[in-house]
Amino acid sequence: MIPRLTTKTVVGQRSYNFGFDYLARDFVKVEVDGKLLEYDKDYTVNGRTVELVATPTEEKTLLIYRSTSTLPMIEWQDSSIMKASDMNIQQRQTQHLSEELGYRSAEAIKIYETIIENTNDIKENAKEVQKNTELVVGKASKVEEEAREVSLIHLMKQKTLLLSNTI
Repeated sequence: MIPRLTTKTVVGQRSYNFGFDYLARDFVKVEVDGKLLEYDKDYTVNGRTVELVATPTEEKTLLIYRSTSTLPMIEWQDSSIMKASDMNIQQRQTQHLSEELGYRSAEAIKIYETIIENTNDIKENAKEVQKNTELVVGKASKVEEEAREVSLIHLMKQKTLLLSNTI
């Protein structure tokens, strides 16, 4: 399950439900329009519901996701008794971290592929610019050559005129 919900805020609505498990309420993160809200100050979590402190006054992007701490929730001591409940918590923490890592990895791959695609587009555009530049330089050279020819023809006509006037 993807530990993430993307939706829009609704004007006047403070409660938003999500469908993923979590181990601690402060592992549930909320962003509104890309701004990370602070747990217990800007929002609270009760069950699978996020309650915003401030009532939305306009529609904005709302992101609710889980970000499990990598610090062990259970500390094992030498010669301590291992309880099944403690081992279950440790297992769920590892599972949640794995799910989040898998999601973030998939997102990173998508971003990387987009960068590669954009890089290829930029390379193609650069080739086209180079080709067009070469065409322009070629045409400019041709125009320059034709301008020299016109200047020579004009100069020859002037010399011919001068010679004909002196004869």
